[in-house]
Amino acid sequence: MTVDDKLRNALRETARHIPDVPPPLDLSPGRVNGGREHPGRRRWIAWAAPLAAAAAVIALIVGSLAVVRGGPAPRTTSAPSRPASVPPYYVALAGPGGADIYDGDTTVAQVRATATGAVLARVRPPRPYVSFSGVSAAADDRTFVLSVLGPKPYPRRQGLYLLRIDPGGRVPVSLRALPASFLPAGANLAAMALSPDGASLAAEVSPAGTASGGHLYVFNLATGTRRAWTDQTVDGPYTPAGLGYGGVNPGALSWTADGRHLAFVSGGWIRLLDLTVPGSGLTANSRRIATAPLGDGLTEVSWRAAVVTPDGRTAVIVEELASDQAPLQVRDRLLEVAAATGRVTVLNDRNILAGYQYEQIMYASPDGSTLVVSGARPGAAAGIVRGGHYTPLPWSKDIAIAAW
Repeated sequence: MTVDDKLRNALRETARHIPDVPPPLDLSPGRVNGGREHPGRRRWIAWAAPLAAAAAVIALIVGSLAVVRGGPAPRTTSAPSRPASVPPYYVALAGPGGADIYDGDTTVAQVRATATGAVLARVRPPRPYVSFSGVSAAADDRTFVLSVLGPKPYPRRQGLYLLRIDPGGRVPVSLRALPASFLPAGANLAAMALSPDGASLAAEVSPAGTASGGHLYVFNLATGTRRAWTDQTVDGPYTPAGLGYGGVNPGALSWTADGRHLAFVSGGWIRLLDLTVPGSGLTANSRRIATAPLGDGLTEVSWRAAVVTPDGRTAVIVEELASDQAPLQVRDRLLEVAAATGRVTVLNDRNILAGYQYEQIMYASPDGSTLVVSGARPGAAAGIVRGGHYTPLPWSKDIAIAAW
């Protein structure tokens, strides 16, 4: 009997009136439509604090779902070899036909089972919001933060919500608004990362009307207090923490497992900010832990993601390489850099002009030995990368980004 069969049987035995495929969990009072916008420059968004959304109930199956590792890259294994340290649930931001978080058309957040890809719950953006723009997960596989966008025209409203999964509770899925004070009016949220214990949210926030700058914040979700870091320049505050793309950049901020350090991108480096020392200087309170090799025969180099593994020993980088003259070439490399030695391992290297999406790092195990990456194969695909092996996961073309 497959896991899907067990899921359906359990649903029938515990609640025969619930269909095999749970209905969408829509937290908005009415129907909403997502808009589209072009990536590139950052968006300046006016903040309006929504009321806390009502929690909704949907049946979830309690228990561990086994996920497997396997096969050497670039070979794909069809049969798993042994259990993997990937959590049983994840939250995916999705939209019809291959949504893009930069386009504002991810109109549903889905709670999914890792092993089967089954959708266990669907959450719609509460009014006045129409789409989701980012997602981040705590280490408990039960706590997530979602960022949301309001409708056009600009500036679009923006908000933050805390989503919790409680399979054994009376309300297995709940959603509540985070304090409006986390984002000043009109500010731009460029990156965010939920701490491993789910108690704090790191965010890069730029003030309205600026193309860069601002502060790197850590917000306490229980008390609403915050701490800020920045670097002062002759032109004012400057925060080199983001990747520079539009929207909420996934893979720009990451925590160590102890919650005492936060990794961010600064130029061609990854720096580790010590949250335990006093002071607000971003560079002064941080140290460089990794420098990726810049280029491999191509002259235009940028980073699409750069995260530190929870043990702090490894940096994982998605590097974009492009030519600055004809014929156009664009490549995407997934790199692993040892923080202690600087040794670089190329995990994946492929041309992205033939229907590929950029790779996205969606999960790293506590010791950094296991990754979940999308875009490593053509089409709508995601898989587990471990020890030079790649094992595909059940995936949907509607998913733009996910977090474990």
